[in-house]
Amino acid sequence: MNRPDMLAGRERSGRSAGGRNMKYLRAKVETATPTQLVVMLYDGAVRFCSLAIEAMELHQYEDQNNNIKRAEDIVCELMGSLNQEAGGEVAANLLRIYTYLYQELVQANLNDDLDALKRVLTHLEALRESWVELDRQARAGTVAGTPTTATTQRLGDFNA
Repeated sequence: MNRPDMLAGRERSGRSAGGRNMKYLRAKVETATPTQLVVMLYDGAVRFCSLAIEAMELHQYEDQNNNIKRAEDIVCELMGSLNQEAGGEVAANLLRIYTYLYQELVQANLNDDLDALKRVLTHLEALRESWVELDRQARAGTVAGTPTTATTQRLGDFNA
């Protein structure tokens, strides 16, 4: 996973609260394990889907579109971070899931389909919880082959 990509478009300068938050986020991303990075991505996707649902319910189409697009970007980041060669069946299955989620997000946005958006949110929350558990096990050392310290490994480089 390319750590700077997670922060793209969020740079702020100066001594504002936003600048301090950006420094904190940068430090958090730079020191995170690969599984923690995935959880962070899921956190963002869940947040943007939730905001998109609120916007869709209020017929705030610009906010709906912006938040769905941000969720799509995160799903694309998850897709692009998979290592199909090393990840085997796990990576292949995740790619299928991410492709489905991306397609659902596009259709939800095009058709103002609240149910599709809620389905995506449900799947993202479940996947996030799986990664939280995987991270917990990795920290405890109970998952063999989990990359907990390497910063250059890509998702799917291990079998979970």
